[in-house]
Amino acid sequence: MTCALRFFLFDWWIANPDRSLYPIAGNPNMLWTPTQRQLSLFDHNLAFTVDEMPATLIEYGEEHVFGQRLVEQELAFELDESSEAPLIEATAKLEVFWSEVSPVFGEIWDALPEEWTEAATEFNQDEIHSHLNRVTRDDFWGGEIEH
Repeated sequence: MTCALRFFLFDWWIANPDRSLYPIAGNPNMLWTPTQRQLSLFDHNLAFTVDEMPATLIEYGEEHVFGQRLVEQELAFELDESSEAPLIEATAKLEVFWSEVSPVFGEIWDALPEEWTEAATEFNQDEIHSHLNRVTRDDFWGGEIEH
């Protein structure tokens, strides 16, 4: 699974509308460290801004820095008996990850610096947990995002 695919799916999961790249401008919010060959994401201040998110993953892919190419690849991917489409496989891995983290989400929340959780005035722990839990639902890739 590529970094681009993981980042695209992560941004969709956390409802982050703020990682775009257009032919003339954009806001990719990432840095490449050539010595470590590592891409780092930053600026997650719009995470969980569900009101600004498109209704489907395909619509989201039209503006995301990696999305258009990934969605096009996914739609063109021909399934064979030995593999799954990359986005389907990545979503399944994300669901497994969430099934392991979800039971201890409260502990993770409590371990965050107080200034982070206090700054999240629009969201509380239960709302964020509920939003992240959408990866377990059949409508994860499309349909209306819960507001």
